[in-house]
Amino acid sequence: MTTNYLIVHRPGQIELPISEKKLHGENYKNVELKFEDMGFENIKYEKVRDLKLGLFAHSGDVSEVTINGDNDFKKGDNYNKKSKIKIYYHVFPK
Repeated sequence: MTTNYLIVHRPGQIELPISEKKLHGENYKNVELKFEDMGFENIKYEKVRDLKLGLFAHSGDVSEVTINGDNDFKKGDNYNKKSKIKIYYHVFPK
């Protein structure tokens, strides 16, 4: 799956084509690919061990995404391609 998300206005800066809220519920691997396609280089993810029955969210669904600790990014915001992207996703507790 390759989509051209890269919109650069200044060298090293990426204009986001999507807001954080639109990523909720997507599979974390798909979200990681979106950020890679945009040109971001520092992408990490973390498990959120909060699922009980899996009725409202499924294992692997994104609960939150942050860029440099900010989870309130919107379409059109600009970030450096080296910004720290962190994808949090739901899993069942061990």
